[in-house]
Amino acid sequence: MVNLLYGRFSLKYRYLLFLIEACAVSLIIAAIADHVAVRWSLFIVGVGGILAGQLVRSLVDPTSKVPLEEPIPVAMQHSFGLGMPVNEDTEISHLAKHGFRGDLVLFFDIDGVLHPNQTETLEYKDRLLTLTDRLPALELVMCSDWRLSSTQEWFENLFGDELSRRFMGCTPLLSGPGFVRQREIEKFCSHFRVKQFAVVDDRPDLYMPDYQALVITSASEGLIDNVAQQLFEKLS
Repeated sequence: MVNLLYGRFSLKYRYLLFLIEACAVSLIIAAIADHVAVRWSLFIVGVGGILAGQLVRSLVDPTSKVPLEEPIPVAMQHSFGLGMPVNEDTEISHLAKHGFRGDLVLFFDIDGVLHPNQTETLEYKDRLLTLTDRLPALELVMCSDWRLSSTQEWFENLFGDELSRRFMGCTPLLSGPGFVRQREIEKFCSHFRVKQFAVVDDRPDLYMPDYQALVITSASEGLIDNVAQQLFEKLS
């Protein structure tokens, strides 16, 4: 858990620790600057500040043996937006919005799902909105390669306000051969303790054969009505 805290708060709190320790050193210097007598109160406060800083650093040491895959409580998830665009260095704890529940999740591709092939129109997003209307608890997590090049702001402007309220995260980027998109989804599910989910994608080659969570679209047709109905049945 402390490793996760270190990664999440690293910039903000390391700067704060630096300021505290700098002030502590200044107090020690001020305490001994008087050649007649050491001002012990300032000296003790300064030493205490340095010791406190060292204690905090030891608690959030990134070389700790605590497993990085330990799930984190929802209440402690990153609250300043998603880590988009996603890359291999993006911490998985930054891939779900604050408030993500994980009770009912749809992992969605974009090309060949929300529009035919790679037209980039998102012309079928209203069909996705219809699905979210039918399933009020449904949360949307992107598994498309769009997450690798899009900022959150740009994508949500394109996605629209209603769907953006349901858009809660992105899968991590993993390397290595073999069913990579399925592995990315399963890593997300394990970390954030997803309870029930389905996947909609036009690339069955990225998943194991007969992967039960997957609903396959035709790349030239996308999210047509019968596909949306299959998703509804899997998620109901």
